[in-house]
Amino acid sequence: MTSGCSTHPTLFWFTFFHEIGHILLHGKKYISIENVDLVGENQEYENQADSFASDCLLTKNEENEILSNHEITTADLIKYSKKFKIHPAIITGRLQHKGILPYGMGKEFFIPIELNE
Repeated sequence: MTSGCSTHPTLFWFTFFHEIGHILLHGKKYISIENVDLVGENQEYENQADSFASDCLLTKNEENEILSNHEITTADLIKYSKKFKIHPAIITGRLQHKGILPYGMGKEFFIPIELNE
């Protein structure tokens, strides 16, 4: 019998690159603790890892190009995903997280990643 869990693909890839960012930027001995209020250097390290993950998935220039459209459609998401060679769920998730797109838009792009033991 297998038990597993499902995760949102955008969250999965953001988390993956966030943790890679910690290793590359802060060394493999850096320890990060989840759900703890961070101050000072630890908060700065988390911000750096967040920026690293964001830029790995969609650069600021790419995001700005997408945002140069006054109204972003599902067709635009597909067009930019092909242009930037990234899954449209990554673009959609970023823009939803920033409050630019409603959470219902682009839901057809989100296919849960099943993680089984």
